[in-house]
Amino acid sequence: MADKANLTELIASVVDPLLERPLGDLEMVGSVDRRRLGADRVTLLLPVPNYPLTAELEHRLTSALEGAGMSAEIEFEVMDDAQRSELMTALRSQSSAGIGETCLLYTSDAADD
Repeated sequence: MADKANLTELIASVVDPLLERPLGDLEMVGSVDRRRLGADRVTLLLPVPNYPLTAELEHRLTSALEGAGMSAEIEFEVMDDAQRSELMTALRSQSSAGIGETCLLYTSDAADD
């Protein structure tokens, strides 16, 4: 039986199918509850209520847990405005150049032929 730290680390390493980053990096792991009796419970925080790839995310999480010989009940909650704002700020900081910053643009002359 794995401890809470191992379970949390495993869940945090699962890659979100839409944002293509680990759940831990995205702060999408809401809580991990180990239980003596019954299944462990994992709560994931989704950025929006109608998150388009919830089923795929649940599949990836279930596969990761089964691969490690674990299982858990998976619940989904929606991030509050502050959490969503932090996620957006983090994603923007990792994206391409912002307004006024240098950005390299590669073009092709193929359309001119």
